[in-house]
Amino acid sequence: MSVTSTLTLNIRGMIMSLTEIQLRDSSLKSWARGILNLLTEENLVLLALLAELSRTVSSYHHSFESSRGSHPSCLARSAQHFRALSEELNRLFSFRSMGGELQEPLTLSPQFTAGFMQLLQSSYNLMVTEAVVHGKTMLFYRAKSKDVRRTIAAQLGKVNNIIRNYVEAVRCHHQMGIAESYHPFDVAWWREAGCDDKTLRGCPGHVLLGFLLPILCFGPHVHSKGRR
Repeated sequence: MSVTSTLTLNIRGMIMSLTEIQLRDSSLKSWARGILNLLTEENLVLLALLAELSRTVSSYHHSFESSRGSHPSCLARSAQHFRALSEELNRLFSFRSMGGELQEPLTLSPQFTAGFMQLLQSSYNLMVTEAVVHGKTMLFYRAKSKDVRRTIAAQLGKVNNIIRNYVEAVRCHHQMGIAESYHPFDVAWWREAGCDDKTLRGCPGHVLLGFLLPILCFGPHVHSKGRR
């Protein structure tokens, strides 16, 4: 996250530094020119969108680090975090809501002033042509954008492909956690492993099951009668 966000918020300074390197350091001249050639309108927009994606995903992962937050073993809380993440990613990057209705992604909305895409546009004007010339040498050139919103919309397609794969990977992780939680009830595995049922008698679960079994089978009156 720190790389994409730092670059997005300091595009102007990065261009100045790279053009200066071309003039002062011949060993790094080709490297600096190569980086500057990558700073096209499409790549700058994609960089800002990736910074937004990284910030959103980072918040989700950090939710497991707090002592008061969720632990990965808490399936219910993890599922809640996952749903919140899915909804936020949908609102930021998707042209359709989770219900299938058309919507404007927040990254495309001028009103979303806290987004990295909007912060990029406020600090670096994509609507003007930029050229850096030293003597007769063109150090940097970027043509002005004809339609920034169209460029953002096109790059959102790439970002949504990343999101789709990421969300499916996280969903698979949660589903495996749910499946794994049923492992103690896998009787077939228990028999194949040659485990002895006698080892369960000292377990708290065995004691609890012995207490609950009469209630579950015959109703609470059986247990209360036995106490008399």
